Amino acid sequence: MRILCHLSGLAEFANKPGRGGACTFRSSSSARAPSKLHAAKQVSLKARLRSYGLAGVAAYGLLNTVYYITAFLFFWTHVAKVPRGLGLTETAKRFVGVMSLTWAGSQVTKVARIAAALALAPLLDNACHLAQQKLGLTSKRTALSLVVLSCIALASLCFGATVLVWA
Repeated sequence: MRILCHLSGLAEFANKPGRGGACTFRSSSSARAPSKLHAAKQVSLKARLRSYGLAGVAAYGLLNTVYYITAFLFFWTHVAKVPRGLGLTETAKRFVGVMSLTWAGSQVTKVARIAAALALAPLLDNACHLAQQKLGLTSKRTALSLVVLSCIALASLCFGATVLVWA
């Protein structure tokens, strides 16, 4: 399987029977650059998302967390088919390869996640305002910080548990 990443080059994944798979990245000057329209659309969406302030950043972070966990688990179990019992060192190496593939995929879905974060930001802002009132938090910033910390904790738990269970 090959995935062309327009920002960094080519990610190749080879499935090796009985041993799982391996992911390699090659930087390529011949990798297709994003179109000017695509780049302009991405910049415009980012500017609109920034106008929502912390709620926009938290919404994008929440969607990033969902993407990375979902894509990582999909690539780990269905594409790389990482076998169990490799040992911690080899499993950690496979983690880096699969995470590289996940990152390459995230570059393809970036505009969609920014657009979805634009729709989610006002809802998240309202939810954080309600959480502030119900939990007696000092500010909406504190509620948004809880969202961000929850995303980091969930992703770390998921990635760490996957590596440890497969080791």
